[in-house]
Amino acid sequence: MSLNLREGIFVLDELRNITIKIGKVIEEDKEWKEIKGPTPEPHVLDLREWDRRLLERYEPFYAPMQDFCNLCTMGPCELSKNREGACGIDLKTQKARLVTLACLIGAASHASHARHLLEYSLEKFGPEHPLDMGGQVNVEAPNIRLVYGIRPTVLGDLEEVMNYVEQGLVRVLHTTHTGQEEDFLDYESKALEVGMLDHVAMEVADIVQISVFNYPKGEPEAPLIDIGFGTLETKKPLILVIGHNVLPARNINDYMMEHGIEDEIEIAGLCCTAIDTTRYNPKAKIVGTLSYELRAIRSALPSVVVTDEQCIRADTLEECSKLGIPVIASSEAAARGLEDRTYDNPDVIINDLVNHRVPGVLIRDPDKVGEIAVRVAQEMFSTRGEVKPFISDEEIRTEVEKCTTCKNCIGGCPVEIDIPGFIRSILEGDLEKAAKIVKEDNSLPAICGRVCPQETQCEMTCTLNEYGYEPIAIGRLERFVADWELSKGVRIPEKEPPTGKKVAIVGSGPAGLTCAADLAKKGHEVTIYETLHEPGGVLVYGIPEFRLPKEIVRKEVEYVKRLGVKIITDVIIG
Repeated sequence: MSLNLREGIFVLDELRNITIKIGKVIEEDKEWKEIKGPTPEPHVLDLREWDRRLLERYEPFYAPMQDFCNLCTMGPCELSKNREGACGIDLKTQKARLVTLACLIGAASHASHARHLLEYSLEKFGPEHPLDMGGQVNVEAPNIRLVYGIRPTVLGDLEEVMNYVEQGLVRVLHTTHTGQEEDFLDYESKALEVGMLDHVAMEVADIVQISVFNYPKGEPEAPLIDIGFGTLETKKPLILVIGHNVLPARNINDYMMEHGIEDEIEIAGLCCTAIDTTRYNPKAKIVGTLSYELRAIRSALPSVVVTDEQCIRADTLEECSKLGIPVIASSEAAARGLEDRTYDNPDVIINDLVNHRVPGVLIRDPDKVGEIAVRVAQEMFSTRGEVKPFISDEEIRTEVEKCTTCKNCIGGCPVEIDIPGFIRSILEGDLEKAAKIVKEDNSLPAICGRVCPQETQCEMTCTLNEYGYEPIAIGRLERFVADWELSKGVRIPEKEPPTGKKVAIVGSGPAGLTCAADLAKKGHEVTIYETLHEPGGVLVYGIPEFRLPKEIVRKEVEYVKRLGVKIITDVIIG
């Protein structure tokens, strides 16, 4: 009698009253070639005894956190000074529960990322697609082999692994419910379990990327990648990808390569997406970590911003909208309140984004994101101009009326402009006085109003932040006043009598121009020597036109010259 083995339950006619169940069929070429450990596919309690021994020897230390619990409807419960909550939990156990929850959040994010990549790959390539991690890898999938007990060889094997990971995470999440665990070491043991599952999930994601997306396979000489703002080419459309899931960025690269335009568009990223994108396309750039996101957006360099999941600021859409930068959200994990346009015609979506009918869209199809992001970037770059600081006089009045004249902002300004003074002058309708106040401490207000990082300086110290309100838009108000003065003709302030002293300044960038203007006001004779053909340094050669128009720079340079400063270009010093 021959039998074709398969998974499931079935009955053999030749054997009465006998049911055979086959849970898993392992083909000969997939057999485990190493001795299995004592706990393959460990359950949440299988490693508990070992965990407790370890944790009793090295007892966890909890840094100061909140000393109350508000995770159920009986709370909040004060847990300091040996108090217990309504459910009987003490502070140490509550902190251990929070540690477990924090681990679960991170692991669930990585597992969801792995599941997304896996499902996309299974749909595109099928479960029998081989897993190739390169010839120089001695031990493939070490976490999966150690924890789950199989050596995966095809995509379908990874689905089995992910099922195990997800079941384990749900089991541990269940234990954090109110009225469950009362021993802090058991919570810590569960946190260790989650950490183990997390590493398995991350390994699944990376194996998919390496095997399916053709990432470098154990190559010791991987190419070096450019990193930082200074590496971005400002004369190309820029697609900024942000988050943790490389899938949309990969499809953006594919679309550009399929249409032969990979050298015409710049793609750069923040956080893990940035790193994984450069593994797929060495021409991509890395801007930096999550902490760089706000300044990357406010630089106005991106033609379009594409977000996926994790490590994305919660005000991304708001900040992009201020500058007219379209946003494409590509994951249900971070839908950003945007309308789901996944099944709409790409031409209609692009038209809506480019003409600012909508600030952004949610598109859950990575292939569609690839096309739309590239086409939007091209059109935005070709039509984009400088964004106005304010839409109307009413908006200006609303902004200046928010000022409480507390003067906290002065301490946040590097040159200590009398910010409340010039804001009060705007409110009184005396723009000439406002411009004079600004110019007393800042010789280049039209430039600073556009490119100075006010969000980390004067606006950060605004009192309104303490009460949960948006700070006053000091930078935009400064620009408004400076532009008004430029349109009316810049007034040259009175200078001190000549001192007879001469000063040479090397470089005509913002620092050189500011220093020269201040020295000229003091009565000194100043000469600037500039290597390049036009004065301005990074203001001219490093910042794009729509962020800082060159005409504005030229007008500010002309003001410095009218103060008596000489500027000599095409001169190399040193």
